Amino acid sequence: MSHSIRAAVHSTVFFAALLFTSAVAAETAKHPWNQNVPFETAIIRYELKGKDPGTRVLYLRARGDERVTVTRTTPTDTAAAAERHTIEISTPADVTRIEMQTKTALRAANKLGHLIEGYKALSDEDKATVMKTAARVENRFPALRGRPEPSSKGKFLGYDCDVVEIGGVTSYYIAGTTILLKSEGVQGSIAVATIATDIDNKAAIPEDVFAIPAEVRVRDLREMQNATIRQSAEKELAALRAPHP
Repeated sequence: MSHSIRAAVHSTVFFAALLFTSAVAAETAKHPWNQNVPFETAIIRYELKGKDPGTRVLYLRARGDERVTVTRTTPTDTAAAAERHTIEISTPADVTRIEMQTKTALRAANKLGHLIEGYKALSDEDKATVMKTAARVENRFPALRGRPEPSSKGKFLGYDCDVVEIGGVTSYYIAGTTILLKSEGVQGSIAVATIATDIDNKAAIPEDVFAIPAEVRVRDLREMQNATIRQSAEKELAALRAPHP
C-alpha cells in the first residue's frame, strides 16, 4: 500500500475521532454526541510501526471533548528520510490541522458545535425525542456517529474495548468511544501497528498544548463554511426530532 493511501487511512480514523468529539469543557449536560470516556483528562502515548514509524501523543481533556494529536513519523520508503511533524487540535467549535514542516495550518468549522448549540435550544420534549432517536440510529448504524461497528469485545491496558476489524487491520477502541488504543495488521504487504504504550489519566493538560504555535500561518475556513455546516446541522436535528415508531 502506498504512503499516500496509508496516510489517508490513518487520517480518516483520527479525523473521524476529531469530528465526533463531545461538548465544551464547561458543559456537563448530556446530549446525543456524548461519548463514554472513562476519565476527565489523559495523555496517551503511542508507538507507530510500519513504513512510517514514529510516535504519537494524544491529549484529552473534558472527557475527550477537546483533543490534540501530535504525530512525528519518519518515512522509510524515501531516499532522504525526513521527519513529518503534524498537530491536530479539535474542539466542538473547530478543527485545526498543522504541518510543522511548512509552518502552515488549516482551521475548519466543526459541525458538532452547531449540533450541540441547536440541541441546547430545543424544548425538553424535543430534547427527549432527539436523544431517543439518536440512540436508536446509533444502535443500528454505529459508524454514523464516527464509531466503527465493533465485531467483538476485548480488553487492552486494562480498558474494556470495542474491537473493529477492517481490511486486515484489527483495532481496539475504548468501549463506547473513538479513542484508539491499538491497531495492528497488514496493509498490502506491510505490517503496520499503532499501539498505546502509556495512559496517564491523572495528568493536568498544559494550556499551551491547545495553542497554535505563533510561527504557524493559519488559513481560516470557518467563515466560509459556517453557513453551510449550520444548515446541515439544522437538517440533522430536524430529522432526529421527527416522530419515529
